[in-house]
Amino acid sequence: MSNILIRTQLGGVAAATLAIALSVSVPADAAYCKQGFTQGMGTHHQLGVAQAMAYKNWHAKALQYGLQWSLITNAANKSVNCFPTGASQQPFCVVKARPCLHIPQ
Repeated sequence: MSNILIRTQLGGVAAATLAIALSVSVPADAAYCKQGFTQGMGTHHQLGVAQAMAYKNWHAKALQYGLQWSLITNAANKSVNCFPTGASQQPFCVVKARPCLHIPQ
């Protein structure tokens, strides 16, 4: 009878430990990000093209760290700012972000 009681108590402890472990928030992925920002710029008479050029330039610069680091979807602290420049008011865009490497857990 005491064997059954001990197993029940251990089962209860294991269940409580599992419940605590499940309640702790653990990210699905781990991310390692560069300290500094990488910046890409683009200009074109069409805003969408200027933005695409800025993203492409950001990717090209971040590629120095490796292919996985150069994915803007993995980057942290992303920002895109566009403003008109020159007499023609042509859009000029700047993409700024910290390259990150995501490791699936």
